[in-house]
Amino acid sequence: MRLVSHILAASLFMGGIVFAAVSPVGKINGTPVFKDDLERIPESQDSSLSAFDRLVLFRLAVEKAKKEKIEQLPSVKHDLDLVIYRHFLEERLKAEAQKLAPTEAEIKVYYEQHPLLRLRHIVLRFSSPKEQTEAQQKAAKIDALLRGGTPFTQIAEEYSQDETAPLGGDIGERGLHNLHEDFYLRLTDLQPAQVSARIESRSGLHYFQLVSKVPYQMALGQYVSFLTKRLSQDREHRFLSSVLNDLKKTAQIEVLQSKNE
Repeated sequence: MRLVSHILAASLFMGGIVFAAVSPVGKINGTPVFKDDLERIPESQDSSLSAFDRLVLFRLAVEKAKKEKIEQLPSVKHDLDLVIYRHFLEERLKAEAQKLAPTEAEIKVYYEQHPLLRLRHIVLRFSSPKEQTEAQQKAAKIDALLRGGTPFTQIAEEYSQDETAPLGGDIGERGLHNLHEDFYLRLTDLQPAQVSARIESRSGLHYFQLVSKVPYQMALGQYVSFLTKRLSQDREHRFLSSVLNDLKKTAQIEVLQSKNE
């Protein structure tokens, strides 16, 4: 009997906690409001008010606005549509969260396709047509030196206009997170010690030498996290495209203007 009493007392105690957690903090025009409601009200122009007064203002203002049919205003309708749209996408993505999250094995495969690269770099900068011509003349000399077997580090020290020139052009480990994608994609097929073809950008001429590809086990956690996020986003984009395609199957869509206008 004593054990039953203790269990009953504990149940009531726990029940009291649960009840307290969901008990309303007040009523506004007879409608209960809760602590969670307070936390959902953002602070803006009403930041000088207490938390409860902000909730009162929010509830009464919405109630008054509905009586005035403010939700019929075009701008308000648009804002409401945006809120509904955002929640629609969030709910769809939440339902697919487990499928969209990449596994460790998938992240490793993705890394092998987009590894960290240890690189050396030569850059000849220009900001005018004259400087561009001069850069191209120097690049022709560099091409000849590379064909002749002159070490990349030696050429970088003599010709590169980058701050890493004294280091033989060593720019460390680079990936999609800290190297322009147009450059990166041209370098992933290089073999160690191989030099890229000359690459021209809007501000200079570039050469890269691959020192090594960093193994997955030795990759920076920051870069692996970047790739994980990128892979997740790619999957989300494909999933949302599938959602769009499903919605279009039962919709009547008419294009009245060119999509480029």
